[in-house]
Amino acid sequence: LSRMFVSVLPPRPVSHSFSRFRPFSTLPDTDLLLSERCAEQIRRIKEREKNDNLRLRVTVEGGGCSGFQYKFDLDENKESDDRIFSRGASEVVVDSTSLDLLKGSVIDFEQELIRQAFKISSNPNSEKTCGCGVSFAAKT
Repeated sequence: LSRMFVSVLPPRPVSHSFSRFRPFSTLPDTDLLLSERCAEQIRRIKEREKNDNLRLRVTVEGGGCSGFQYKFDLDENKESDDRIFSRGASEVVVDSTSLDLLKGSVIDFEQELIRQAFKISSNPNSEKTCGCGVSFAAKT
């Protein structure tokens, strides 16, 4: 015979404050998400360079082994077709053409023994990526 035990516990209070558990920015209408590691690295760079106006610029260019490649630069400027995404005081700027290929992506910062770099860790618009993760083929 098997016995079934049912525990009756009072319901837990529901908390709508999950922000400390979320690894990504959760601003409304956000087309691009910044990981906590990405935001922290941008903050460190701004501090090291003593320049609060620095932003991470992410662009998509033609090339690479899969058709398109990601490019990461530091930039103080904002062009007329740029969108800015932020997490805390850290900002990422993306031009409108690149944003079409990046919508829904996560920008992360990866630190390994042999390298450290910003990267796109999830792009719903890519069909496949190369081994290094820098280039991708867009979904058609």
